[in-house]
Amino acid sequence: YSARTLRGGRNFGPNRKVQDAFGDSFGQWHAAMAGHGGGQLAVAWDDDRDDSADVWLAWPVNDGWSENLAVPGASGPGQQAQPVLTFDAAGDLHLVWIERASLDAPTRLRYLHARRSPPDAPIAVKEAVLPFNRFRTREGKGVDPLLGPEMKSTGEVMGIDSDFGRA
Repeated sequence: YSARTLRGGRNFGPNRKVQDAFGDSFGQWHAAMAGHGGGQLAVAWDDDRDDSADVWLAWPVNDGWSENLAVPGASGPGQQAQPVLTFDAAGDLHLVWIERASLDAPTRLRYLHARRSPPDAPIAVKEAVLPFNRFRTREGKGVDPLLGPEMKSTGEVMGIDSDFGRA
């Protein structure tokens, strides 16, 4: 949970859950938070929602917190844990974490640098297109569990806008 300051830091707003609904069933460990005078804020932690410890990232959005992002390079096979993050003077995000191939393997330090996008940079959102009417059997009843060629090539759509919600 987190609470943002209001009115110049004189008091705090309501507590808001940082992890998304998918992360509700898993413990989060080693939380780290970083902020920048330009208004950026980010939270990172590790949890094992995908059956291995991965580093996750979230940031504030209008109505709370973003969906959790599995950090590229800090997720997948092996153990990724104990993130530390900071913003530099330009607003770029720097993230360091510990990686191990297994719990008894040697550790390595990993590093990621994410450049800040220009304020007017567009946001692109990609989504799968699923024609749900094709899930029915030919008789129109029940669900056909086999995917035919038309279901295997449904496609994707991308929205681009300056605002994430509109994209």
